[in-house]
Amino acid sequence: MFTVDEAESTQTSCSSSPVPLPELGTPNSVTPEGDKTFKYIWNDKLIEVITKLDENGNIKGRLKKYGEFSDNPTDGQEVVVSVNKSNIVEIELVYFGEKIRGICTLSVASVMYGVINHAGKLSMKTDTGKVHISTFTDGCSAFNCYDRAFRINGFELVSERQKKIVEKDANDFAFDYTLEYKRTTTEIPSTTTEIPMFHKWVNNVS
Repeated sequence: MFTVDEAESTQTSCSSSPVPLPELGTPNSVTPEGDKTFKYIWNDKLIEVITKLDENGNIKGRLKKYGEFSDNPTDGQEVVVSVNKSNIVEIELVYFGEKIRGICTLSVASVMYGVINHAGKLSMKTDTGKVHISTFTDGCSAFNCYDRAFRINGFELVSERQKKIVEKDANDFAFDYTLEYKRTTTEIPSTTTEIPMFHKWVNNVS
């Protein structure tokens, strides 16, 4: 999902600096596709999201299009976010393949927006969220993407302790950790809102 040079991966740590959140905004159209499915389109960003209520009462959202990205599980290009029966928003799967770069945050944020909106239409409350990060390489980048996607949709980490764990351990050889979120607002934050973004820095590398 996220890769860095393996020679550096065990010698890097995460440091943070504040940068503005990217802008998502509200979709230009929300269209029902049958009685259990909705399509969300952001015209200016060329983003298309599909959400569907399954037979078990879970809402699954998928990124269908975003610029050059096209949903294709066969080629490993997938972004999936869900709301389960316990009303927990979960980032389930994010993979862009080798050629797609620079779209992770808004890809995940738009699908998350869709499942939260769909859940609201069913009077489901979506106040908690989670994502499990399991990586042998670039935990910093994974955290940046997922954390910023949650924040765009009004969530914050349940505790600052989790951020400190990321900062300390995200580039260990095996980073395997579940982040938990709580929703603090239903408003999409301003694009001037500055949120820490973690960057890799290398110690003792000649």
